[in-house]
Amino acid sequence: MKRVLGSGDFLAGIKAARLSRFGTGHVVEIVGIPVWRLQKFLGNRKFRLSSSGQLGSGYGSRRLFKETDIYRIAIADRLVRDGFTAKVVSSALAAIEDTDLLEWDEKGRMDPPDIAFHRGEDGPRIELCSAKRLPPAGEADSPYYVLDAAGLVKKIDRRIWALENAKRSDEKRNKKS
Repeated sequence: MKRVLGSGDFLAGIKAARLSRFGTGHVVEIVGIPVWRLQKFLGNRKFRLSSSGQLGSGYGSRRLFKETDIYRIAIADRLVRDGFTAKVVSSALAAIEDTDLLEWDEKGRMDPPDIAFHRGEDGPRIELCSAKRLPPAGEADSPYYVLDAAGLVKKIDRRIWALENAKRSDEKRNKKS
């Protein structure tokens, strides 16, 4: 006789994938920026940054951010601190797909491409590539600025991991109490 699986049996033994969501306080802690800067990024349409979700509506509602949102905010922060305008930052962020930031292969997570800025007649020309493939400084078509997106994403990953570990430790401590 064949056994018919109940709805509970279907998921038995399978760990649910965790989709981390972070609040505003966590984002400013992870990226290392003041709240006002995050609010400026989200409130200024030129940056084209937003949270992925929201709890509630109206005054007092909470924004929720995914990892890709946090990576984009960190990239925007780095570019702004390095002197780029909101328009250029927006162009750089538009060139990056979420899949570029979270791409996986059989070996694990792949590094996102670096962001290279070249001088163009109409302003900066943005290229996503590996810094290893770029022509050295001073040669024809060499970029004047390269953002190490992989290094920045790894830094953010370490901070997210530390924050999540601290949360788990607090939860364990609270259960024992």
